[in-house]
Amino acid sequence: MRRRIVSVGLVGGLVAIAAGASGSPAPTPQTGVSTTALTLPQVTVTDPAGVSHTVTLGTISAAASTAGVALARIGLTGTQVAGTALPDWTVDNNSSVPNGDHQVPVSSSWVNGGLDLAGYGVSASPTDAASTLSALTGGLTTGPLNSQLDLGQHGITSTVSPTTSLSKLSLSSVGGAIKLGDVLPPDVLNSLPLSELVTLAQSLGLTVPSSVTSAVTQLTDLNTTLTQLTSTATDLSAARTQLATLLAGVPSTQSAQQAVTDAQSQLTSALSSLSAAQQQIAQDQATLDALQQQKAAADSAVTAAQAAVNAAQAQVNSLTSLLAANPLSILLKQQLTAAQATLSQATANLASAQATAASLLQQVNAAQTQVAGDSTVVTTATQLAAAAQSTYDAAQAALNTLAAAVAAANQTVADAQALVTSLTTTLNTLLGTITTAAAALPNVQTLLASLQALIGNVT
Repeated sequence: MRRRIVSVGLVGGLVAIAAGASGSPAPTPQTGVSTTALTLPQVTVTDPAGVSHTVTLGTISAAASTAGVALARIGLTGTQVAGTALPDWTVDNNSSVPNGDHQVPVSSSWVNGGLDLAGYGVSASPTDAASTLSALTGGLTTGPLNSQLDLGQHGITSTVSPTTSLSKLSLSSVGGAIKLGDVLPPDVLNSLPLSELVTLAQSLGLTVPSSVTSAVTQLTDLNTTLTQLTSTATDLSAARTQLATLLAGVPSTQSAQQAVTDAQSQLTSALSSLSAAQQQIAQDQATLDALQQQKAAADSAVTAAQAAVNAAQAQVNSLTSLLAANPLSILLKQQLTAAQATLSQATANLASAQATAASLLQQVNAAQTQVAGDSTVVTTATQLAAAAQSTYDAAQAALNTLAAAVAAANQTVADAQALVTSLTTTLNTLLGTITTAAAALPNVQTLLASLQALIGNVT
């Protein structure tokens, strides 16, 4: 019996095996068998929760036989999505539709796609049998990052004739490596906080720089302190409310309490204005820095253009002198004409570069004026905030003095005041700690950029 079987995983090229070569004895009729099988990839996808899901695309096979009863068959078996088997598909020469196309969809909450079996055909007679699939294509798309696996295009054939058994597999496969930075859009990496980038890098088995882990520890400690600050501020607000309620029963304290409230409102407004002014000057300073860099580049372009003009002018002068000495030289005339054209173009380039530099100079001057104005606004806002702080401190001191007098006769008020004083001290201590910790932080933007580059280059 003649029998040919080809089983292929992920390969590229063309596979063809035939029996009945020239000079061989003629095979016995109706004994040919040819089988071709292609095992498709198994894909593993890890969802955002860290759970792995497997998609097994199965095996596509073609068989042709004239041994016994003539048979031609094509089938797809073993397809599974996350442990759930999809129905097998097969067609043979006895099927009602022996020729056509067939689609196998793959769909779930985390992966979508399918397999397309285009141009299949099966036929059989007592002496000949053929199973052919013109093209097997398919793809899988996983969300939410839109990474995609393309299976390429494959053809598969099994034929048997009185003299030959043939199995043929044609497929396209392009080798290569995909960097994680190509799969993750830049805005996804840019939007991840430092701690998430560190977690991602560690999950990929990367060595995270010690400067990054140190910064994460610093940021974690700072966040803990900020949480304590928030809690203390909430407690202080509640304690002040309780103290105000107690003092409201004493008519002489009502005006002092109102003075503290008004001063605190003014201080909050002044600090908000100062913060806005500082943000504005930072933005305008960044614009000025960028314009100054552009102006420096434009000045370099003017210098280069001037050098080109000088060189071209020197060439024209030299050729003019040579032509004066040999006025009948056609070559010198041609060279002079070309040199004059070069000089004209260099002069035009110089004028353009000078215009660009002049325009940028105007923009730099305007930006410098804007930054100077912003600086004045910041200075004024700082003075107003300092004055508001002084007013608030004076009002609070007056209230504290009055509350101390009341506390002599009212232990409840005294306890409330002690709590406010204690919480205020704690709050100030935490503010000092946060200020010191923030000043000691490294350039987080630089650390983010290094981590993004490290993760983006993972293949």
